[in-house]
Formats: sequence, structure tokens, C-alpha cells
Amino acid sequence: MQYYDIPSRYEIPSDPDTITEEAAGTVYYSEPNRIVLFYGDAEVTGEYTPVGYFNNTEEFRSTVENNPVLEGWGNKIVLISDGD
Repeated sequence: MQYYDIPSRYEIPSDPDTITEEAAGTVYYSEPNRIVLFYGDAEVTGEYTPVGYFNNTEEFRSTVENNPVLEGWGNKIVLISDGD
């Protein structure tokens, strides 16, 4: 997954569900003001509000995986593997 902190001036309605399995291509909102993109299937428990989907192409995944963290932007990449 990758997340992006968004400015507090944007108000996104929050109605979180406990999510335990995330499908690649799903976009969630997570308090406080964070957009979470799942670019791979994952089993991670969290409180998320579903907000949309994106076309999870190989080009998109490569771009996300190779995206550097930019100082001041608050984005972070977390890779989750099955241990193999």
C-alpha cells in the first residue's frame, strides 16, 4: 500500500469499516486525512472508508513502487510480502 496525507482543508466523509483483506486497485480514506492506495492484494486489518478504485496496471504498480518519498509530502511505501 501507499498512503498520502492530504491537507485538512479537504473534508472527506468518514464511515469506516474494519477491513481485513484489501484488493489491489482499491482506494480508502483513513482518519485523519489520509488516502490509502492498495496496489497489491493484502491482508492488513485497519479502519478504512472505501472511496474508489483505480486500474491496477503493471505500469501503475511500477510507478508506485519506485516513487521516492518526498520530504514534506508525508507519503510512505509499505511493502507486504508472504515471506517467500
